Amino acid sequence: MRRLGQWGQITWFSPTNDRTLPFRPDLLYLPGGYPELYLQQLSENKNMLRQIGDYAGTGGRIIAECGGMMYLGRSIVDNKGREWPMAGVLDIGTSMEHPRLTIGYRTFRPGNAELKGHEFHFSQPLGDWPQTPFFHNPNLLASYAHFYWGEDTTALSSGVFRQ
Repeated sequence: MRRLGQWGQITWFSPTNDRTLPFRPDLLYLPGGYPELYLQQLSENKNMLRQIGDYAGTGGRIIAECGGMMYLGRSIVDNKGREWPMAGVLDIGTSMEHPRLTIGYRTFRPGNAELKGHEFHFSQPLGDWPQTPFFHNPNLLASYAHFYWGEDTTALSSGVFRQ
């Protein structure tokens, strides 16, 4: 968080408790955090889901990791098989119905950048996806991986979000 804070002011919000984004951010960071524990609250907060969808649809920049990526997807299936609608920014669904541990270090190469991170989750992508889906376009970076910004910020400055 400290490294990302060097790029601008951090304003906290809660997709479970807040009904609106505090303002239009320069970057929306969704780090995850066990969305399967809050599926009803996340899914029922339609205004926040709509605002995040609108933000993404109008060119807002987003970094979403693990549960943040799940939240941006179409839906999350809970461990009892019930499907909970999410933001629909990403064309992916995920499931907790048959949990299986996925863990490891990952490297991604979007454009000229190299991103490293670690993956630790029990949910599974639904459909024909690689075990570690990775989404990247000029305004979006999303994966199950938690990205490591550490001492090297060249991924951020070298064009991960290049127009």
